[in-house]
Amino acid sequence: MDSYKLIAITVTSIGSLLAVINSTSLLISLPTIMISLHTTFFYVIWILVVYPLVMTIGAPLFGRYSDFVGRNRLYALGYLFFISGSAVAAVSPDAPLLLVARVLQGLGGALLFSNSLAIIADAFRQDELKWAIGTNSLVIGIATAIGPLVGGLLTAINWRYVFVFNVPFGIVGYVMSLKLREIERRRVSINWKPAVFFSIFIVFIVVYLTFAPPDLWLNPVDVIFLVVSVVSLIVFILMSRGRDDSLIDISLFRLRPFATQSIATFLNSITRYSALLIVIIMLQGPLGISPLRSSIIVIPYAVSLSLSSYLVGNINTRRMESHLIYAGLFLSFFGSIVLSLVRSVNVPFYIGLVMVGFGIGLFYTPSNAILMSSAPPDRRGSAAGIRTVILNLGSVIGMSMVFTIVALYVPETALSSAFLGIKIPGFEAVKSGFLNGISITFLVSGAASLLALFTVLSEKLMENHQ
Repeated sequence: MDSYKLIAITVTSIGSLLAVINSTSLLISLPTIMISLHTTFFYVIWILVVYPLVMTIGAPLFGRYSDFVGRNRLYALGYLFFISGSAVAAVSPDAPLLLVARVLQGLGGALLFSNSLAIIADAFRQDELKWAIGTNSLVIGIATAIGPLVGGLLTAINWRYVFVFNVPFGIVGYVMSLKLREIERRRVSINWKPAVFFSIFIVFIVVYLTFAPPDLWLNPVDVIFLVVSVVSLIVFILMSRGRDDSLIDISLFRLRPFATQSIATFLNSITRYSALLIVIIMLQGPLGISPLRSSIIVIPYAVSLSLSSYLVGNINTRRMESHLIYAGLFLSFFGSIVLSLVRSVNVPFYIGLVMVGFGIGLFYTPSNAILMSSAPPDRRGSAAGIRTVILNLGSVIGMSMVFTIVALYVPETALSSAFLGIKIPGFEAVKSGFLNGISITFLVSGAASLLALFTVLSEKLMENHQ
């Protein structure tokens, strides 16, 4: 491997490590942050969700923009935003400032994540791409593995160290990112108007899904949010059609492999992000397990994800890609069903956890390889940005689904106590309702992977009939 390929894989792996570990370590810390900052259950949801929300809005814009101005400067800027956000979060005296810090982190994460796969695709040949993406996926799996453990260890000392942890790695990544090469830039005009409507769509749909009260989203105010989001999406699509200067290149969806893998990635990301959140909430809430012990319990999930990512990255047979995707989605589905049936930490619990993790790892690498290789080289920044949006939109919907379904089974007045595992009068009834809600969320999570499986199988059947 030449020196530049080593730089490209290292600097993008550090960026992926930070972006993922920032999310998974924070999951463990949420109850402690809620107590420390004297904030509410729904404010904690904001602190968790605003990061992927900002990434969802920023990723396609930054990915598309990088095709015009170059990836190097944007990637380096991403590190600066991420370092700044982490530093502010570490010293935040209250929830509002922590929320601002998470916005800064989200901007940094969007700049990093939206360009990482494009940088890899630019640096490696087609026959090397799966290995490079597999290596990056392995780092993501490791970050997922150590994230909860890092969160548990640091939270046991002080939750602020969860954010301090990011700073030295961010500095190293920033210095290395300055050595990245630029691809040839295209000199074209950029139409920002569709991006404005896309941003409105994302913000309003996420607010609608995440923060509407548990009344099946039929409150008049909620309906207004839904209508505005749908109208904005329609306007965005109409304004973007047939244009080469739109920041979000929807013409990529005319490429069937890209469209199919995008849909499957979105659905599987619902499973990926909701499963870990559900497990951590179950452990620390109704089961009353400490943050540190919870972080140790979820390690098999992340280890299995890392292992399968590594194994898939070393399988270079293109014919195997579809079979790996099918197997991964089926395992994610079946593991979620197993988890929906358990109410304690036992052998079936670990079996389900490992199945979900291993399945996600099997799916992730070949799916991303197909998605990125289907895009022309001069539009890979756009493709990577769209992929990041899909991943983060799936994570936001997955997380909002968890909170919304659980809220349907637990009285609003008891939500905070159930989330923190505080025993109040009638705790056993609240605990039972909480666990019922968690079982339903696992079923919905599994259904998302099953739908993804049907999507890729349908595409394969259409291909065979042509």
